[in-house]
Amino acid sequence: MIFTMHRPIFSGIYRQYDEANQHAQGDGFSNQGAIARAVDKLKTLRSLSSSTMLIGLRSSTLPAFLVGLDHQNAVSVLDFGGSVGFGYQTVVSCCPDLSIKRYDIVEAPAICDAGSSFFEKSDPVHFFPQIPADTTWDIIYLNSCIQYIDKYETLLETLGQRCRFLLIDDLPSGDIPDFISLQTYYDSLIPHRFFSLKNFITISENSGIKLRYQNTYLGAILGKIQGYPMNNLPAEYRIQFS
Repeated sequence: MIFTMHRPIFSGIYRQYDEANQHAQGDGFSNQGAIARAVDKLKTLRSLSSSTMLIGLRSSTLPAFLVGLDHQNAVSVLDFGGSVGFGYQTVVSCCPDLSIKRYDIVEAPAICDAGSSFFEKSDPVHFFPQIPADTTWDIIYLNSCIQYIDKYETLLETLGQRCRFLLIDDLPSGDIPDFISLQTYYDSLIPHRFFSLKNFITISENSGIKLRYQNTYLGAILGKIQGYPMNNLPAEYRIQFS
């Protein structure tokens, strides 16, 4: 009799990022298979955009936020960790009358290459392997990415000085201690932060970022809306939603 063992999505509890990173495996989101899957999803999103039902493949509050801005001028966006361009495609699908001056995306070099080859030169989308110097934006957007950053405090301080608004979707946080776990992503193990919400707000405010709005993020995990699959971890480290 043969049994197939499935590794938990999140495993281990680490206090320091470097400690967790010692156990990391694989290329993570920069894996060529992962990039190919992302491009396929982007193609699907673009095909859906031409229908009467505008559906994003990734939960995002960015379109609604941009519509609510004062649009005397075209808006500029920095999508930090924006993959191959899901955020931009979702915005133009949901907000067809919105004028976008720049939509900059910061990503790993391999993802930048894949995203750049997808969009037309006429699109206001630009990919960068690091934050462009001497540039500011109306809004800087992070969707499900700050949990993968080592020195996230430094990142918050930098981003907070370069925009009017900082919007974060999918912040895995709650009434828990700060810790890092290892996320199973196909053949990779990736360090993944979980935040004490109270501590995160304090760090943000110390960086000059004032909290204006917060809400529960309902994103898909393993293809469906559900809480974080963390039952293998001690109860004091679990959260339901981000």
